[in-house]
Amino acid sequence: MCRGTRNRRAPGGWSLIEALVVIAIIAILLGILIPAVSRMRAHSQRTQCAANLFQLGKGFMAYAAEFNGYVLRVSYDYYLPGPVWIGAIPRYLGAPRNWTWADQRRIGSFMCPSHPLRDDAVPTHYTLNCLAVETAPNWRGAPPTLLGSVRNASQVPLLVESSDRFGPIPIAYPPGAMSNDAIYDETFHVITGPQHLADGARPRMTWSRHIGRTSNVLFFDGHVETVADPGYPLERFDDGVRSRWN
Repeated sequence: MCRGTRNRRAPGGWSLIEALVVIAIIAILLGILIPAVSRMRAHSQRTQCAANLFQLGKGFMAYAAEFNGYVLRVSYDYYLPGPVWIGAIPRYLGAPRNWTWADQRRIGSFMCPSHPLRDDAVPTHYTLNCLAVETAPNWRGAPPTLLGSVRNASQVPLLVESSDRFGPIPIAYPPGAMSNDAIYDETFHVITGPQHLADGARPRMTWSRHIGRTSNVLFFDGHVETVADPGYPLERFDDGVRSRWN
């Protein structure tokens, strides 16, 4: 007798139609689950980044407590000699007093889990606000600043999230020559002029690192907020200090 195919069974006792239905259900569930897991991971990374900034804020406050209320601003420069903030803060975050750069690499607070550069050569994934608005249009950068002199400390960013790249460093000789990307140099992790803001000509920060086009910001009073793109305009980076050059 010729047998029909209606009841043909796949290996394991399932009919072909049943197997296809199960496969379709699994595919639908995976289509729902994978984006959900991805969102959870992104939220977790943003939360970890905020926690890192909060720890760095504690380091800045500890530095200020030791140095008569002054917080670090611009890195060492021809006209503003002083410590690089990335070099001065580690010992307040658990590094030994005679720490080396190898110790700094092990301080997780300097790194954002969402930054695309995970290379150990990157000193940090954050950038320090060193704007001195009163120096415009030359934009000299702010020296160490008395914390109590900052106006609206809860609204002025202290640390922001670095952009993916800073661009090559121009060197004087030979003319027009470029060296490696500035993001790998600790002295460039500062904002000294509008060109370094997210919409500037040579950005050193971003407002859209995390899920929902957001980024984390550490403010001068030590608290951390998640800010939505496009973030703050230039005037929001103004610390209000006008007498530091007198």
